[in-house]
Amino acid sequence: MDLITLRDESSAKLLEKIGLADRQKIYVTADPVFSMEWEKRTVNAVDTHYVCMTLRHWFDMVPFIPARICSKYHIRKPGDWQKYKAYVRTMAECTEYINRELGYGVKFLSFYYGRDEKVARDVMTRVRPTKGVKNELVTGEYLTPEETIQEIASARFW
Repeated sequence: MDLITLRDESSAKLLEKIGLADRQKIYVTADPVFSMEWEKRTVNAVDTHYVCMTLRHWFDMVPFIPARICSKYHIRKPGDWQKYKAYVRTMAECTEYINRELGYGVKFLSFYYGRDEKVARDVMTRVRPTKGVKNELVTGEYLTPEETIQEIASARFW
């Protein structure tokens, strides 16, 4: 192994601690997506009436077992289902607040195809509708970084 790049120091320390990497081969740096060149786009007022949200959930993750395996075999630590339900309930309340008090819809972006989408759908099923406000899930297995950045750039808040 020639090089490992990570986004945070705690991950670098963990790899070093468990003996998976030599400290000289670990570099903590920004996510490579932030070094890409992006086309500037003029945003009109209609586009800005939503808030972007990405909901991640790691309540069914077990350290050192790949996420795909945990999901496939429903491997969870005790109590994680309760944490997940509380998270979904809280994010639904947050979405309702944004809808009701700010008058904005929420666009849920899925960064991890399938997993983030499931969380957003679970949240959206709990949200009580606010008249004139629309929430939506922006999804797609092949949503490009450019498309994702444009959705975020067009939002009122993110």
